[in-house]
Order: sequence, then C-alpha cells, then structure tokens
Amino acid sequence: MSVPDLPLSVCIITRNEEEKLPDCLDSVEWAREVIVVDDFSTDATPEVCRAYSNVSYHRRRLEGFGFQKAHAVNLAANDWILSLDADERVSPELRDEIAGVVAEPAGQAGFCVRLRHFWFGTTQLDSYPGGLRLFRKSRGNFGPYYVHEKVDLEGPVGQLEEFLLHYPRSGEDFSSYYQKYVGLYSPLAARDYFARGRRVTVLNSFWQLIMIPLLVFGRDYLVKRKFRQGRIGLYVSVCAALSYQRSYWQLIWLQRRPRREEEEST
Repeated sequence: MSVPDLPLSVCIITRNEEEKLPDCLDSVEWAREVIVVDDFSTDATPEVCRAYSNVSYHRRRLEGFGFQKAHAVNLAANDWILSLDADERVSPELRDEIAGVVAEPAGQAGFCVRLRHFWFGTTQLDSYPGGLRLFRKSRGNFGPYYVHEKVDLEGPVGQLEEFLLHYPRSGEDFSSYYQKYVGLYSPLAARDYFARGRRVTVLNSFWQLIMIPLLVFGRDYLVKRKFRQGRIGLYVSVCAALSYQRSYWQLIWLQRRPRREEEEST
C-alpha cells in the first residue's frame, strides 16, 4: 500500500538517542512532519535529526515526560499526532493501518496501539488496548504528568491491531532496567504525587511504604503472570515494587523540603 500525504505529525522526545533514533526516523520517513524535542543531548542526536528532511528539531529542558510531549504536540502543524519514543519503530504493516484510519477515522478521536517489546533476548506483546498513541490534536493532548504520561482526550477511542516495535535500552541488561524504572521514574512519580496532593502520613505510611509495593509485586508477578517469564519476570516485578516504594520515600523528602528550607534560612 502506498502511503498518501497524510495530515499527520510524528512527535518524539529525546535525550542522547544517537544509537536508537536513526532506526526510529527511518521508520517514519513517510510522515509529512516529524517533531523532535530534545533535552539538550550531548551526543550526536542533533546531527542525526538534521539528516532527515521531514524532521523539525527543537531543544527544551525536560521538566517531566508529559510536559515535554505536550510541548512537542503543540509545535506540530497537523491535526493527527503519532507519539513515539526514540527506541520504537513503525512497521510497514502499522504504517499502512495508520494511513487507513487517518484517511477514514470513522468518528474516532484517537487510537490505541500495542507494543511488541524486544528485551532481555525475548519478545513480549502488550495486552489490549495498549497506549493511546495516535490522536487528534484538536481533541486532546498529553496532561501535566512528570512520569507515566497519558493523553487527555475528548471523544471515542479506537483500536489498532498492528504493533509498534519497541527496542528499549533498558531491556538490554538488568542494571539498565533498574536505573530507568527505579532510579529515574521514582523521583518523577513522587513529583506527580506531590503536585496532586498525595501525602505520606503516620497513619498511612505502612500502607504506602509496605503494602502498596507488595500488592504491585503480586499484581505483576501473579495476576499479570510474569512468573511465566522466569527470572526476567521476577526481576521486572521486583523493580515495579521497588519503584513504588522509592517514589513514596521521595514523596516524604518533598514533604519535608519546605521545613528544611525554613530551618536553613534561620
């Protein structure tokens, strides 16, 4: 299927992605416009972007993932947005499916897309519905989230059947996975909790610091059946639990910050 000139912009945020980004950009060379918002990369990410005629490169300091992706969407000239990460690829099959639904959206404001993950030497498929990745800018955008960002959309959402291909750097070894999901995401999640008024108190601390991480582990390892993945499933389930626990410890630190600043000023 030949891809028509679609009113679609691809939006990508980056930080030192010179290794993964070329394959991503190659997979969307058919797109009318690609917006890249870069968190001041120190590698060759800018040079990679400038090698593609359909890529518009911008720099902006990362405050949070939702804020950064919303900024990229705001820069887009087209109504239809396809949101990608630099370690993802659009297969020819998904490209053709996107072309079909953008040409004839049947009243849908957006579409969910599942991922096919290539990590730790294995392949894993997302369950339905996946994430909302293709949507109309006129109907919504990413909300003000520091991490676990999502699109706040008005209107019906459809489902695409083809997969995005995901080659995460964090899936190359266990250390990289821990650094991303526990080391990077936990402080950002704490900022989300704090901004939304969530607090750790004497009364709820046992629940927040002990019970929620245990329940998260049980959900991932047992309910989502990650035990079927052997030691990989055990490791990612433990990391999910630790990420929640560390985010609440970080929340306690944020709660104490005004008191520390007051003490330091006296």
